[in-house]
Amino acid sequence: MPDQRDFEHTTDEVDALRRRIAQLEAAQAERHRADAALRESQRRLATLLSNLPGMAYRCRNDADWTMEFVSEGCFALTGRSRSEIILNRAVSWNDVIHPDDRQAVREGVERAVTAKQKFQLTYRIRTASGRQKWVWEQGTGVFDAGGSLAAIEGFIADITETVHALEALRQAHSQLEQRVDQRTRELARANEQLQAIYDGAVDGLLVAEVATRRFVRTNQAMLRMTGYREEELLSLGVDALHPPEDLPYVFDAFQTLAEEGAFPVQEFRLVRKDGSVFHAEVGGRRIEYQGRPCLIGFFRDVTARKEAENAIRQSEEKYRRLVEACPDAVLVTDLDGGILFASQETWTLLKVPRDAELRGRTVLEYTIEADRERLAASLRQLIESGPRRGNEYTVVRRDGTTMPVEVSSAVIRDVDGRPRALVAVVRDVTERKKAQQALERERQTLWHMLRSSDHERQLIAYEIHDGLAQQLAAAIMQFQSCDYLDGARPEEAKTAFAAGIQMLRQAHAETRRLISGVRPPILDESGLTAAIAHLVHDQRRPNGPEIEFDSRVAFDRLAPVVENAVYRIAQEALANACKHSRAERIRVALFQDDDRLRLEVRDGGVGFDPEAVGPNRFGLEGIRERGRLLGGRVSIDSRPGKGTRVCIVLPLVGPELGASRL
Repeated sequence: MPDQRDFEHTTDEVDALRRRIAQLEAAQAERHRADAALRESQRRLATLLSNLPGMAYRCRNDADWTMEFVSEGCFALTGRSRSEIILNRAVSWNDVIHPDDRQAVREGVERAVTAKQKFQLTYRIRTASGRQKWVWEQGTGVFDAGGSLAAIEGFIADITETVHALEALRQAHSQLEQRVDQRTRELARANEQLQAIYDGAVDGLLVAEVATRRFVRTNQAMLRMTGYREEELLSLGVDALHPPEDLPYVFDAFQTLAEEGAFPVQEFRLVRKDGSVFHAEVGGRRIEYQGRPCLIGFFRDVTARKEAENAIRQSEEKYRRLVEACPDAVLVTDLDGGILFASQETWTLLKVPRDAELRGRTVLEYTIEADRERLAASLRQLIESGPRRGNEYTVVRRDGTTMPVEVSSAVIRDVDGRPRALVAVVRDVTERKKAQQALERERQTLWHMLRSSDHERQLIAYEIHDGLAQQLAAAIMQFQSCDYLDGARPEEAKTAFAAGIQMLRQAHAETRRLISGVRPPILDESGLTAAIAHLVHDQRRPNGPEIEFDSRVAFDRLAPVVENAVYRIAQEALANACKHSRAERIRVALFQDDDRLRLEVRDGGVGFDPEAVGPNRFGLEGIRERGRLLGGRVSIDSRPGKGTRVCIVLPLVGPELGASRL
């Protein structure tokens, strides 16, 4: 009969067996849950791969790159099914690559896998229908435990539309540059022609609007001819410059010129400011000035000529008067340049009190040293070659100041044809030089704007390359890791999958940031006031200056180009204040004064000297140019230690500004 100890021993074994069974059942349940999670992860991965805009693959490193796996994107990319490439292997990937690109692709892949590095390639493929596509491939070698290359895995995406878009963009950019260059040349030629008319004319010039017959532009010769100041003459119309009895004939000629575009030179009577009447020869043409149909008239006072036609042959004094009527300086010199006669305009030009001070001196004495040798050579060539026009020199006045002049000269010969003297007409071209410099500044401004536009496009490209593209590439790598680890290490595959999703979210956020940087969405959605308020809010920092924003405007919205320009001015001015002023408080104000908009950014910081800003600092210049292009007035007031005030005042009139009231 078994004793009590035998029963106790048997009971312990049964309990241990039960615990073991329970442990096995728990392990089996856990294995079922892991299998279910793995299947779900595989299902999600399969869904992701099937919806990727491209083809994931795994291939051997053989001559044909035999595919061991391709995702469902294979058909959309190549027009061939997975079975053609994997099961039947009717077509190898080497056959799909464009023949002209095969060698380069193989060399690129082999170079990368030999160095155990990832590779990125762009090349062409041919689809089953014969269509050519551009693709972008990123991949890496897969190595076994011994370090030998086992396979190549990667992802191939269709970038055909991107390549075509980039090519179209390049062509459009090239065409735009050509058009801008052509337009710049046209404007330069037009400005040169207009400047030549105004600066080169010795006769009077008037521009009158066809619709109102009122004057819109004149020149100094016309002012001298009529005795009016410029503002007085431009306040008058055609009827004010002619005797009342001549007006029907004048108006008829005006209408004929407006309709036919030109008429031969005719003689008219004109009335000066003092009421005296003089005769003038007038020629004209129809032009467009400042976007309006106008007539331009060229007036030559022939009164002196009529009076002197008979007397000039008998009296040198009357000849002298005709010379003195010339608005340019007239000089007569001997063959060596010694001054024999100088018109009164020459006295004014050289700032000498009388002609006697000039006689006996040479023209070389009134020329800067750098031009003397060239002027002496020109005098010698004048005798040999005949009249010369348009030579430019720099003269020295009696008070030591200098002035650019243009000289036209000829030889005075006796009845036998022998040279006896030289005559020169000297014209002050200071204003023309200033106009040329202004034109050059405009050209430089246009060049800077084009370069700034290119710079902004480059910055966007850099940000896409260094940010968005890298995040997408990292996401692809995580998904590749997930695919590689799937089955072998499910937990690591799950982690890689989650990391890829997170990187896609970051790429999406980066995309929205880039869009906001090009043009803030709030500017389109809520208008200028809300956009500047949002800008002020973004610039506030815990240890930064206190920023105030005051807005008092009656309009609701402005034209998009105006809103964007004002926003960029506020952005540049506020960024400069926050970065450089070291002020404790910055104030931003947006006010509307009737039909004008005023934006002001003021700080009480360290200030600066606006004249000492370097030529490569384009922030302030950009503010000035944006304001000028909108027809506004920009002032930048600052002194070291006195803070800075940036203020722009813009008109709120005109269809291009498009202000709408609340």
